[in-house]
Amino acid sequence: MTITNFASMSAPDKILLIMGIVLFAILAVALIVLLTKGRNITPLLAFFIFPIGMIAFSEIIVLKGPWGEIDKNVSAHYVKDPTDPSAVKAYRTELTRLDDARARHANAPLPPQTEANLKSTVSALNGRSNLTPESRVALSHAQLLLGETNAGLSNLRLAVKENPTLRQTIDPRLQALVK
Repeated sequence: MTITNFASMSAPDKILLIMGIVLFAILAVALIVLLTKGRNITPLLAFFIFPIGMIAFSEIIVLKGPWGEIDKNVSAHYVKDPTDPSAVKAYRTELTRLDDARARHANAPLPPQTEANLKSTVSALNGRSNLTPESRVALSHAQLLLGETNAGLSNLRLAVKENPTLRQTIDPRLQALVK
């Protein structure tokens, strides 16, 4: 991550990055001390994986579960501008892919990271009144994946009521819910 992106990082990512750098520096000093004293450095080398992982964590943009993933950049773009057709389409594609993967794994529970991402997106968009019908379909799909059935059905039905042509474009699993 470049220093210009540091300001846009979330607080936990910043803390993880700073702690990773500090731990790496401590391990580097310990490595130099062991080398100068002529001691075995092999046990110390294994510990370098921790700071490297801590530093790289903020660059990992895909949250992977055992049966699905959601791209954080796609979610962020959708939350930033839920009226942008390309953002809505990309997010709906992510949700459909996630739903397909979930169906292949006997509707296993959502991985914690994926669930947190969905909850964050839903809570960010829940109170907005400027959502397009297409955006409401995406929001309803996320709510249904989270088990928020009443809210999901309400948004789905409202979207189809506002734009009846959406009925043909929504996921077939969701079509059955709209009457």
